[in-house]
Amino acid sequence: MSAIFGIYNRDGKPVSPRLLREMSDSLAHRGEDGADVWHQGSVGLGHRMLRTTPESFDEHLPGSYDGGDLVITADARIDNRDDLLKRLGLNDPAENICDSMIIISAYKKWGEDCASYLLGDFAFVIWDNRNRKIFCARDHFGIKPFYYYYSKAVLAFATETRALFNLPEISGSLNEEMIADYLVDNYEDKAATFYQEILRLPPAHTLTVSPDRLRLDCYYALDPSRESASRTDEEYAEGLKEVFTESVRCRMRSAVPIGSMLSGGLDSSSIACVARNLLAERGKDEPLQTFSLVYDRVKECDEQRYINLVLSQGGFNQHLIPGDKDTPLTNLGAICRHIGRPSIGPGFSSTFGLYEAIASAGVKVVFDGHDGDSAVSYGYKHLDELARAGRWFDLAAEARAAAPLAEMSPFKIMAAYVERYRWKPFLQKHPRVNRVASVGRRLKGRSPVETPNANRFAQRNTLINRTFAERVDLEGRYKAHRSCRSKLPRTTRSDHFQMITTGGQALALEEYDAVTGAFGFEKRYPFWDKRLIEYCLSLPGDQKYRKGWNRFVMRRAMDGILPSEVCWRRDKTDFSANFIDGLANERRESLSCLLINDDDIFNKFFDRNAMHEAYQKLNSNGVEGGDPKTGIDLRAIWEIASLSSWLRQIARN
Repeated sequence: MSAIFGIYNRDGKPVSPRLLREMSDSLAHRGEDGADVWHQGSVGLGHRMLRTTPESFDEHLPGSYDGGDLVITADARIDNRDDLLKRLGLNDPAENICDSMIIISAYKKWGEDCASYLLGDFAFVIWDNRNRKIFCARDHFGIKPFYYYYSKAVLAFATETRALFNLPEISGSLNEEMIADYLVDNYEDKAATFYQEILRLPPAHTLTVSPDRLRLDCYYALDPSRESASRTDEEYAEGLKEVFTESVRCRMRSAVPIGSMLSGGLDSSSIACVARNLLAERGKDEPLQTFSLVYDRVKECDEQRYINLVLSQGGFNQHLIPGDKDTPLTNLGAICRHIGRPSIGPGFSSTFGLYEAIASAGVKVVFDGHDGDSAVSYGYKHLDELARAGRWFDLAAEARAAAPLAEMSPFKIMAAYVERYRWKPFLQKHPRVNRVASVGRRLKGRSPVETPNANRFAQRNTLINRTFAERVDLEGRYKAHRSCRSKLPRTTRSDHFQMITTGGQALALEEYDAVTGAFGFEKRYPFWDKRLIEYCLSLPGDQKYRKGWNRFVMRRAMDGILPSEVCWRRDKTDFSANFIDGLANERRESLSCLLINDDDIFNKFFDRNAMHEAYQKLNSNGVEGGDPKTGIDLRAIWEIASLSSWLRQIARN
């Protein structure tokens, strides 16, 4: 969680040392362990340092090599160090070789292909003086952020957008198309930001800039056609346990205290227990610090029973933080200020207290189980695969197992799939199920786990300023996005691939990085390891879903490591109750201030009268009545409040 920044004047003008210092100052919160800049002629690179790995304590960035012909600044943790040290012929003791030196050596050996040889989380920039070019790279899944601005005259880059606003060339003009996509939940553009002049380097991409050329290249893409060789359940589970353990192990390379989020769910519990075991193997007698949200008021969100089962195994030092203390709007202004845009999820308000506790405990590295569901995959599409293959008796067995979870009878589940996949031939072979065919037709061929809300856009659209909506073709954008989303993947693997590669993943990770950066610690994500993602994606459908158990292979891999009740729990807590409770207890003046105001910048995007009417309806019906039947979309209310908070900050600046 260090920070990088820099300027390359493509027109040859000398770079301004004062401007580099200003960029550094705006990123001071990300690097308490030092700051430095390097500049020569038309190029300047900068760095803010947060030292977390043992090697980083001897690392000085920006780093100059080969007599100044190569200069690097990097926010990086390289995980395949041992392999690269051998391949690159770096013979010094490993503890003397920092990660940026490995990256420079990789660049010298493989040139612009170097990023494809790296494992880990990284964003780095190399100034190649001999070839008069800047080379930039971002990691495979976008763990480390990278923002940039370019024109014919200049390239500027930074870890956070706030540093780029020091440039006089950047006016801060809003990107109305991105705002429109935000309002229709479309996050698939991996290069755009909420500002016209600022771009993101997409995950798994490199950027090469010279005086006369700018080139963007993709160096890595997941292969959805790759399949694991046929093996037994035990072999699949053992393979996942091995790659998952290694993913946790390499992220434990730290010279500072390590902590782990612990929610009581399968993902965070797996990380915490494996990390605790690895500490014990190393002979470390210090406990693993764990940080958990507990809910004393909103009991349906409380996971403390499962948290306690994990903690009872020993080897942990627990920190319990109230998760229902704050409302979804309590820290909204601070969140938008940290990330430099509206937030895409309401969960950060409740985690603010969690981050404060981590900072107070002096923990600098924290494991997070972010979206392990997508990394491993629920595997629900396996039922579609069975139906498409005509394996009706296997599907019937799965339907019986899934029925209690879906709160539907096995007959209704079967009917849904029979309706979708060749129900007429099936009925001709099995006339006794004719009596449930009508149920399948009423379900309109939908899987019980697919229940889109067709009214959501209609509710939001009434609140939008018509001039803005027409200017950006809001309805057209929504229809195009829905059309793309409606093309449902046909297999478990293609569904898994879609979940991993959606643009919302990188946007969420960027949000995490900015907020945790404000608190001075670094998050690490064992489930977003390239090797683990590739392994899980290659697994057959019945390893992801079996007899009502989603993430089947993960449960088998963790069996004996996790408490059985945690490993084989069927439920997953829905935290929307805390969101609704928080809005219900929000002060009405706070809501009205965000939803109804006379700021020109707000009314440019929203219909003031429609917003006033929606607010009155929310006031009279109560937040608990927020659903499609009352015409109130609570998620839309929160997103509009988030957008409003950010717009007001812009108006004040």
